[in-house]
Amino acid sequence: MRDEAAVERVVGSIVEKHGRLDGVVHNAGGQFVAPVSKMTPNGWRAVIDLNLNSTFLVLTAAYRHWMRDHGGAIVCMLADIWTGYPAMAHMSAARAGIENLCWTLAMEWARNDIRINCIAPGTILSSGMLTYPREVQEFTAKEAAASPPARLGTESEVSAGIVFLLSPAAAYITGETLRVDGGARFHKARLLPIGGHAGTTRWDGFHLRADFSGTPFAKKDLE
Repeated sequence: MRDEAAVERVVGSIVEKHGRLDGVVHNAGGQFVAPVSKMTPNGWRAVIDLNLNSTFLVLTAAYRHWMRDHGGAIVCMLADIWTGYPAMAHMSAARAGIENLCWTLAMEWARNDIRINCIAPGTILSSGMLTYPREVQEFTAKEAAASPPARLGTESEVSAGIVFLLSPAAAYITGETLRVDGGARFHKARLLPIGGHAGTTRWDGFHLRADFSGTPFAKKDLE
């Protein structure tokens, strides 16, 4: 994703094989937990490169190889970054850059019939969650139980938002960010307890979801 030549080969081969490229979902990314005081310049650059710079490479390759002349829809992945993200400043800065890039491209590429939107998940119970240390998993599970929905989101719920933004049903939506976070962004320390209930109704139809048995997320209220 950080190699311009590799991105060009992949996008070009997709168009050559299928004869078209109607939609792009840029979901590549990665980060690690560290306060800025312990973050090295190399670590900072690696995350910015993987998250932000790869977005530029993929979107511009899609534009050149197909969408400039034929239009299309693009969805880029964000996160809940609007109040900062302590311990992940590199990711937060990169994702903020992605959103601003999409605002700009939504205007520049509208003449090419290209729509560009973002989707911003809250904390999602996905296979990626299992790459973090156990203590981070335990903290996340505890915080989820105290959030307004009292649970984590599912891969299916994020995927449904992406499918909508790619579909013709979203033909008049561009430059927007759809937040799939169960309202967790509104949650702060409050006098009135909000979480701790059985959890809101969830949808989990993603057939390739990871197995979370034996993890902090396998608690009854998260199943």
